[in-house]
Amino acid sequence: MDTQQQLSSCLAELKRIVDDSKAIIEWHKLMVFEKRTNPSARVFFNDNTMAELTDKQAHFQSVWIQADELLSRLNQNSRKIEFQRQLHKLAMQFYYPGSDVRVY
Repeated sequence: MDTQQQLSSCLAELKRIVDDSKAIIEWHKLMVFEKRTNPSARVFFNDNTMAELTDKQAHFQSVWIQADELLSRLNQNSRKIEFQRQLHKLAMQFYYPGSDVRVY
């Protein structure tokens, strides 16, 4: 597998992590909503949101480091800039999930 394919794989993995993190946050919002609207409900939610998000952050950073190392080996300057832009976009989406800020 060449460097560009490995970078594409890293980007896809980072995108999955971002999507998973957003899903965890949405689940947490649902849990909070349910607790507020019906505090005596028989459905009990296990709140492990922080642990799940911490795991996702560690995984995101691990893949990010791998992608950064691959970027340093990439020789094509135009492709390098495009990969850097995509990495920056994913980082903004990961660190500011659920915000109304548009990331291009």
